[in-house]
Amino acid sequence: MPREALIENAQEPTVYIIQNNKAFLRKIRIGRNNGDTVEIIEGLKESEIVVTSGQINLKDQSLVVI
Repeated sequence: MPREALIENAQEPTVYIIQNNKAFLRKIRIGRNNGDTVEIIEGLKESEIVVTSGQINLKDQSLVVI
């Protein structure tokens, strides 16, 4: 996953996923990191849509348009 999708917190990394036109904050667990991309080892399903830009404007359960 692109590193810019991460909302990094010293305690727990998170991302926003999109479901039913809403953004939901999701805790994840990361693995390998090569600088530009990170491996997600827990917290996401393969079919989920992840927000990769504009996260600064989102809050949990914000309405979004794709």
